Amino acid sequence: MRKGMMVGKGKKGYHNVIGKDPIVHSMSAKGIKQPQRARYIGKVQTDKVPNIKLSQIGGDVNWEEYSGQFIVDEKFNNGDFDYYLIIDFTNLKEAMGDEAENKYSVSINAVAPSQVSKDKIKSAFDSTGIEEKEEINRLTKDKKALSGILSEYGIHASLYNQDGNNAKELMNEAKKQIPAINTLFGFYMDKPVNMMGNSGWDSIKGDIGFKR
Repeated sequence: MRKGMMVGKGKKGYHNVIGKDPIVHSMSAKGIKQPQRARYIGKVQTDKVPNIKLSQIGGDVNWEEYSGQFIVDEKFNNGDFDYYLIIDFTNLKEAMGDEAENKYSVSINAVAPSQVSKDKIKSAFDSTGIEEKEEINRLTKDKKALSGILSEYGIHASLYNQDGNNAKELMNEAKKQIPAINTLFGFYMDKPVNMMGNSGWDSIKGDIGFKR
């Protein structure tokens, strides 16, 4: 198993699909630069929190204190490929200390394993430290687990980001964005993610760099 994999710090043990360093969490991955702030169409204005079911795939059982990664249980499709939505919850104070202006940050990232080349998937696994072939094959077939690994490595499209000081409100606000992201997925993906001309369509494949 991966070196450094941990069990949650709470009373109930939670085994990560992939270990996580909270300081690195939600920041640029090795070799693939992602923007700290996602550019998105705008927050959905509604008081109703949709019934979005999430599964924790990374971080700590005490995610409010030590950060956590969640995947929306539903698989989405934009007409061309399947994709998953991952919610990253970061305790900024725990990760950055007094430098953080707000205590928490929540982001939503889209991951589409079918759009990622085998070489990039291999690089993502190499970054985890997982070496057993059987375990790699198992995680590769488990598209939710694979999505978490790819997102952690930085192969994802950043669609939404919000900072604040109330963990529950931030998570509920993120859930409110899911239906709009699914309905307007193409518009979210068309937005530029950096100054090099890349869009979400590039970053979801891990193709970040100057456009020719």
